Amino acid sequence: MEKIEVQKISLEDAYERCREGVPLLDVREDDEVAELAYALPEVIHMPLSELESRFSELPQDQTLITACKAGGRSLKAARFLTSRGYDQVMSMDAGIIQWKEKGLPVVAGVDGLDATSQSAEASCTCCCDSNAGGTCC
Repeated sequence: MEKIEVQKISLEDAYERCREGVPLLDVREDDEVAELAYALPEVIHMPLSELESRFSELPQDQTLITACKAGGRSLKAARFLTSRGYDQVMSMDAGIIQWKEKGLPVVAGVDGLDATSQSAEASCTCCCDSNAGGTCC
């Protein structure tokens, strides 16, 4: 079987693209997302275990950045989507572990998470300077 190459993107570049409106496709399982989630304007949550049966729900006409806990599952998801005709998919090099370590925005303890999207309105922990006078996420 031919190995499908996909474009990779760094944490910092992924964060900037997502802030500009590119959706982040979080392929971690429900329990992982409930514990700690990406705090971004548009996150689509679709576990890798469901991707094969649900990928048609994803927009095919826009860029998607796949993400997970450490980078392995996001690469698998990006390869799968590319093999199904999604040509604007990028895989984030790392995952939420490194994302949090870099001080990028996360939401802790997301309960009642919608199966396809999540919001950054819960308690946010991120890189914000509380003295900056602005909002965090």
